[in-house]
Amino acid sequence: MRSDKRTRFGIAVLVFLAFLLLAEALLALFADDILRTHYRKEFSGFVGQYASEYGVPENLVYAVILSESGFRPDAVSGAGAKGLMQMMDASFLEMRGRIGLEGEGNIFDPEQNIRCGVYCLAYLNRYFGDWDTAVAAYNAGIGNVMNWLKDPSLSSDGVHLDAIPFRETETYLKRIKRAEKAYKILYRS
Repeated sequence: MRSDKRTRFGIAVLVFLAFLLLAEALLALFADDILRTHYRKEFSGFVGQYASEYGVPENLVYAVILSESGFRPDAVSGAGAKGLMQMMDASFLEMRGRIGLEGEGNIFDPEQNIRCGVYCLAYLNRYFGDWDTAVAAYNAGIGNVMNWLKDPSLSSDGVHLDAIPFRETETYLKRIKRAEKAYKILYRS
């Protein structure tokens, strides 16, 4: 009787191990496809056009859109940021002016939001000379980042942030960098 139980237990263990191996093989086979459902590339025409025009890495733009709005053009944050790239009204209008566009525009229009958001990232990168610092400013505001860069306990060279005093911005930058890396790996770009 005991050997019968051992045999059934052994068979159950083998079946379970076979199932695990099959699941692992299927996951390995379809992992990229599964991950691409999260790290998607919607609005690629606008992202490609404006990333190229303003010299911003496409993967960075996708990472910002994913993090900011989850690719929802109608997204509105509790702070009032709007659209795919979660721009504040004042920043949207300022970037429209810097680009040379007239009128108020439509912050929820994917093309306009992406164009102004990408231009803003390019502007911040030109201003600070570093993508990580630019991304921190995109989240925390240019004034906060300027003050941080003047503080030797936060920046040893006045260009790069060694520490970020806002936990939200620190987490945001890490999330953007992770997503940007995932896009690079998944799309081999």
